[in-house]
Amino acid sequence: MRVPSGGWRLLFGWITKLRERRRAVLQSWRARLPEEKLRLFDLAEVELNACSTMLGVALDDALSFRADRRWSQAREGVAVSSALADRLADRLEAILEAVGEQGKHLVAVPEVLPLHSDFFGTAAAQSRARRSSILHETVLSIRGRFTKKLRVLNAVAEEATRHFQDKAAAIAEGAAGVDEWEALIALHSDLDTCLLETIILLKSFLHVLPPEQVGDFGKKLQDGMARPALARRRYSPVST
Repeated sequence: MRVPSGGWRLLFGWITKLRERRRAVLQSWRARLPEEKLRLFDLAEVELNACSTMLGVALDDALSFRADRRWSQAREGVAVSSALADRLADRLEAILEAVGEQGKHLVAVPEVLPLHSDFFGTAAAQSRARRSSILHETVLSIRGRFTKKLRVLNAVAEEATRHFQDKAAAIAEGAAGVDEWEALIALHSDLDTCLLETIILLKSFLHVLPPEQVGDFGKKLQDGMARPALARRRYSPVST
């Protein structure tokens, strides 16, 4: 079938814009932040990585206990993993909330890339990522794409944590089979992907944050990460 010449021009334009967005995000990731911004980035990155590492270790231990048929220790390990998954999701929410709130005061926000469904572990997160990716290409404004990605990352993390806790509760009650254990691994993958995407987004955001707003953003970020999980509202500026 012959493609109209105008169709080729549109396709070429779309590919060119996508390449430009990828290049902008990659350059932002490679560029070094000024010291004051770097301290905030390191604070968030270290905390997220610590939460993820503790969750991974606890879940691996629980899986090892299960393989050895040490059911009591396995259930205890899953209970610890559930609490750590909630802590990780809480930290992700705090960072995304701080970025979203401060972003309202910026004239320009950073370019972001669409989510890749293959990077997520559960069918639900993969489906949400695919829908987000399609919408990403139809949203014309950089701010629209930026805001949408914030909402989707928070929604995926919150949903993954909720399901993780449900599966952990079923295991603790002795009413779980192989599917529940495998689900924990996939849900952990969802949370890790949200973590990596949040770190990349945060660095891009810090690059465009005006120097006079760094102090205000730093206070939002640190206050949010210091608040107890029960004291935080779930961040969802607009429904996903």
